[in-house]
Amino acid sequence: MRAGVETESDDVETVVRVDHLQLRYPRSRKPVIDDLTWNVAAGCTGLLGPNGAGKTTLIRALTGDLRPRQGTIRFNAGDAVIGHVPQGCTIPGHLRVGDALAYIAWMNGVRPPDLDEHVDVALSAVGLTEHRRHRVSMLSGGQRQRLLIAAGIAHRPSVLILDEPTAGLDPAQRLHVRRAIAELDVSCVLIATHLLEDVEVMCEHVAVLVNGGVQWQGRTEDFADTLTGHQISSDYGSPLEAAYESFVESLGMS
Repeated sequence: MRAGVETESDDVETVVRVDHLQLRYPRSRKPVIDDLTWNVAAGCTGLLGPNGAGKTTLIRALTGDLRPRQGTIRFNAGDAVIGHVPQGCTIPGHLRVGDALAYIAWMNGVRPPDLDEHVDVALSAVGLTEHRRHRVSMLSGGQRQRLLIAAGIAHRPSVLILDEPTAGLDPAQRLHVRRAIAELDVSCVLIATHLLEDVEVMCEHVAVLVNGGVQWQGRTEDFADTLTGHQISSDYGSPLEAAYESFVESLGMS
């Protein structure tokens, strides 16, 4: 098994640069993320890792919600606008869809004269235009998740970060959400997930976070090629799932 971090080819545009990052939980001496250096490419990247690997903690740092103990996070565009859809996020059911989006866009800096246009574009992007005047409580689970994505893009970010965007959805709902994400006009999308099938169909790049650092990064289609001298069985899963399981086991995280 070949461990260590693969590098993207020189022609891949880097959008986010993470250098020697260290993150800790409050009142904890042990870092969750330790000396992490990672380049996030343009396009869609899947962030994988076992439970407790620090994916959500890393996302909090990327979105500015958690201050690093050490290291830096730099965006290639100094004035980059970040959109974020946290895991488990909800919008109150009594609100109307359009009103909720307008409020969230305003909270993210959109001027009142521009709110209607921003709401229209965000709803169109996720296929919810006809639900603008409906109450959030009337939406299905998949529609509510697409509404959250619309909330994440209503202020037109250049970087969108999604934490488990399809968790808990049935297969049909998941397909609708995947389609909405795939068709977004955002230069960089980062998806933290446990669902390898989401990564296979949506993500051009993958990064595996284990033991406090990114142990592999590169093109999704190349991930299985990192396994040398190991038999990969995909009898009960896809080749990507089998490659991920074998890779994590090689790092002592089985």
